Amino acid sequence: MKAIVIDRDVVDKLVEYVKREMPNEAVALLLGRQNDEVEVEEVVLVSNILKSPTEFHVDPTELYMAYRKAEQKNMDIVAIFHSHPSSPYPSTLDMKFMKLNPVVWLILSTINFELKAFVLKDKLYEVKIMIRKKK
Repeated sequence: MKAIVIDRDVVDKLVEYVKREMPNEAVALLLGRQNDEVEVEEVVLVSNILKSPTEFHVDPTELYMAYRKAEQKNMDIVAIFHSHPSSPYPSTLDMKFMKLNPVVWLILSTINFELKAFVLKDKLYEVKIMIRKKK
């Protein structure tokens, strides 16, 4: 995978969502398609039912509805987004769940609003983020 491609307005929507959810971690599922690059086409904001600043758990009903929406639009869940109250790097808990969900994980720091992307294969790889203006 070369990069994750995401529109500027989607990034702005995620940042605003993170600000509203602070101090708790905000979570979203990103829908799109994957070839050489992961292309994000839609964002689904979901609830962190733990209401925790250090971990998240997605409401199972919202998760199911996101998968249904992706299927109806002939897309996949191509990335999982969440915020961190620290640096934008996967925590030990994130790494555990990255093994179960082998998609791109985007993490936004609530300290400096730096955005990073990672994928876990045999080891952790940082993924290039390409932010583009809306099509």
